[in-house]
Amino acid sequence: MSPLKILIVEDSATDYELIRYELAKGAIRYDSVRVETEEQFLHHLHAWNPDIVLSDYTLPDFDGMTALLLVQKHRSHTPFIVVTGSINEETAVNCMKAGAADYLIKDRLDRLPLAVRSAIERYRVEKDKREAEEQLLRHSEQLRKLHAYLQTAIEKERTAIAREIHDQLGQALTGLKMDLSWIERHSPDHTLTEKLQSMSGLIDDTITLVRRISSDLRPAVLDNLGLAAAIEWQTDEFRKRSGMACEVELPKDDIPLDLNKSTAVFRIFQETLTNIVRHSGATRVRISLKADGSRLTLTVADNGRGISQEALQSPSALGLAGMRERAVIAGGKLDIAGSGAGATVTLTLPMEVSA
Repeated sequence: MSPLKILIVEDSATDYELIRYELAKGAIRYDSVRVETEEQFLHHLHAWNPDIVLSDYTLPDFDGMTALLLVQKHRSHTPFIVVTGSINEETAVNCMKAGAADYLIKDRLDRLPLAVRSAIERYRVEKDKREAEEQLLRHSEQLRKLHAYLQTAIEKERTAIAREIHDQLGQALTGLKMDLSWIERHSPDHTLTEKLQSMSGLIDDTITLVRRISSDLRPAVLDNLGLAAAIEWQTDEFRKRSGMACEVELPKDDIPLDLNKSTAVFRIFQETLTNIVRHSGATRVRISLKADGSRLTLTVADNGRGISQEALQSPSALGLAGMRERAVIAGGKLDIAGSGAGATVTLTLPMEVSA
């Protein structure tokens, strides 16, 4: 391992040699530079890049607290030890609060090697922790970007599939129904007519199913009429399928929101309604979509059994985790609250005018 680079702030050549002697006696391999002024200190702090700073507290043209504050400003992760002839308790406490790793009295310099090793080791542990946290943050950001990319790709694929189903399969079924109707009108066989009517009814059911699948994949109303209309449409569908009473508060005009954000809001809304049906036991749902010009707020509240903190934090609650992740990717925040008296889901995110 390379020798430690120790920057020593000391005006006394004798005390400097005593410090060097104690470091050598403690078997510390090091190179050192002595400085006495702020100008010298700043020069070596930047140019020499020391591993640790040892500083007297009181000097003729400089002082230890100023040196400590300069280290905190320019190289905040460099360990700093005060080594002084005398220091009162209040000053020592102030130095520690300002970021000093330790302080020593010069007549107890036998502690210096241990103090240096401890400060360097703490620095290395903190450095490793900081680097691990930074790496985790980078990985989290990469995963978030990947998730956003996948969500966008999924929505594009769903849109394409929905359009293909609606246009191609829907048109084919409509054409088939028209042909059956023509045969039915021109057939003298009563038995055949009944069979054709049965087939026509089956085609009607299939057309309805195709439309529902297409809407579930990607509701055309979201792309054609906007978020508010899509929320209203989804609420009507939810009311029909669940039988729950729904109170809806929507803006009169559509919200000019970025398409990706509109999709995120709509998917979170869909997942919220799905969770209400599956888990809440509710009979009434209140839905509110508001925009104040800079922020959009979606609130969905039910009168069901609520949701516990354990359920909110459960690793198996993948649906909730997905909702939160969608909100974060869209630049917003998702809050879920309610225990025993219904649950409330609140999504807030900044507004951006769609291009």
